[in-house]
Amino acid sequence: MSKPVILCADDEKIVLNSLKEQLKRAFRNDYSVETAEGGKDALDLYLLRFNFSIIKMLKI
Repeated sequence: MSKPVILCADDEKIVLNSLKEQLKRAFRNDYSVETAEGGKDALDLYLLRFNFSIIKMLKI
């Protein structure tokens, strides 16, 4: 069984990378963390690629 996935989207790569590292430390092996640079990329990933458990968009 695959791990649940958290999707984070933000247009600032530094913020996105920082959040990804924080989530990876917090959830360790319980969740996989994926990132998208903006809402369109997040929607594309959601529709085409993953079955997400949590979607977090920092700025909309």
